[in-house]
Amino acid sequence: AAIFEDPDVAQKEMEDLASYFGHPDIYRELLRLYRARNITGKSALGIANALWEATHDASDPLLWSSIQANVGTINRWDSGPLPVRAIDAVWSAQGASDRKVGHKIAELYSGNRRFDEASAVLLKLLANGEVSEETLALSIDELRKAKRWEEAIILLKDYGESKGAGDKVLERWAQLLVDRPQLSSEVPLSEAALARLSKTSPLTTFRLYRALDNEEKAIGLLEDALEEAVREGPSSKAAEVASVYEELGRFNEFENAVKARWSQGHVDDFLPHVRRDMRRRFR
Repeated sequence: AAIFEDPDVAQKEMEDLASYFGHPDIYRELLRLYRARNITGKSALGIANALWEATHDASDPLLWSSIQANVGTINRWDSGPLPVRAIDAVWSAQGASDRKVGHKIAELYSGNRRFDEASAVLLKLLANGEVSEETLALSIDELRKAKRWEEAIILLKDYGESKGAGDKVLERWAQLLVDRPQLSSEVPLSEAALARLSKTSPLTTFRLYRALDNEEKAIGLLEDALEEAVREGPSSKAAEVASVYEELGRFNEFENAVKARWSQGHVDDFLPHVRRDMRRRFR
């Protein structure tokens, strides 16, 4: 059937041909048809994978355009019909500079605990000039998870505070130092950065001060975070503060603070939910 006369029938015929003959040229025509009809998701990725398996040609422009068009449909745990190794190969063949696709590849690797591969993707992006705050922050985080400390140090020395590191970078930097406090002698956060971080990420800063054995500043920050959480009411921030008090064995202090300031309805809705979440987290 002609596509303009009955596009649904034409598509079905093309899909049947692809299924029966399994030829790369048919897969390419079907991908062109999907693009023309704005068909995305598993259907398009499935045909892209069939083309990849038939040719393993990472330079194929149709494979690349299909990945670009469908990357937003992929969740972080499962790339769907097209494996992450194929997406990575095609992305790399196209210059490894597309930020959106690169971030998705890193997310897929990281979601499957393949932190070295995630780090490699993000470092390629940086090497190819994609030096955004988000890419820097993700790179620091994946290097931390991969325990690639020396590369993290080099990255922070190259793109740290002197280059105007943003809030996301500072938070990941602090998380790195929480995991590896001895690195603070090589890549310390300045007092100005810590003051800024204490406003944007008080609980991360609290954990950093504790890791650096500055208990006085840590407790002061935690008390400030509790006051802010209580003042703002039930929220994800309040839940995070509650989890820190639970870690310290001081959950009753958090509980008493919210009971004194929140309505009974808010207390009854929030505390059971937080307790369930903490049981899952700490069991």
